[in-house]
Amino acid sequence: ARASLGRLAAVAACAAAGAYAHYFFLLAAAGALVWLAVERELRSVAVRLGAAVLLGTATLLAWLPGLLEQVRAERFGWIDAFDPVKFLALPSALFWNPGTMYAELGSDPDAGEAVARVVLLALVLGGCWVLARLGSSARLCALMVVVPVGVSGIAWLAGLRIVTGRNLIGVTAFAAVALAAVLLPLPRRTALAAGAGLLALSVFGYVRSPMDERVDFDRVAEALADGGWEPGDPILVVGSLPDF
Repeated sequence: ARASLGRLAAVAACAAAGAYAHYFFLLAAAGALVWLAVERELRSVAVRLGAAVLLGTATLLAWLPGLLEQVRAERFGWIDAFDPVKFLALPSALFWNPGTMYAELGSDPDAGEAVARVVLLALVLGGCWVLARLGSSARLCALMVVVPVGVSGIAWLAGLRIVTGRNLIGVTAFAAVALAAVLLPLPRRTALAAGAGLLALSVFGYVRSPMDERVDFDRVAEALADGGWEPGDPILVVGSLPDF
């Protein structure tokens, strides 16, 4: 609301840094632009702020040849085509490991898992609805969920195979805020109990996550080199590449 030249420069610099951290940051920038367009109290500075965001993210155009090279090399070819069930499972994929669900030859969720993931989607959207009624900053959190997921879904439906849980990881913090917001309309005791349940579920998921199963790729590479492998030697994978 106090958009001085120095602050606008800082916004542009942050937008550029975000864009170069991951090109899916552009979806977050789109969410910010929608927020500027709908917030009445920001109308006087919306054009300047929007220009700063656009100027910062436009620096990514310098990397466009690299992106085109990745597309031509089919670096995204392993991602599955649009699937409405997998699209609805996107918010859950931020908290619950999707495995190889988004790979073309990956495993599809069974009926029980699909239902659970859709329930989590409903909770996130319900939280976004609560946030939308709480004020400007809360609406920004809601838009940082709805806009990136919605735009990526449209792009996926249009044929761009770019959607995976990790590509939308920037949505996670805002989706977590939305989940917490679901508790706000509840009676105090119910909200406390539900909050404790969510916390317990988070701890359980953290403990069960396969962090300790990371392959020591450095030692694997050294062993292969010691065995006589050269960079140009072919590798044959039998079976499903995503599962491998």
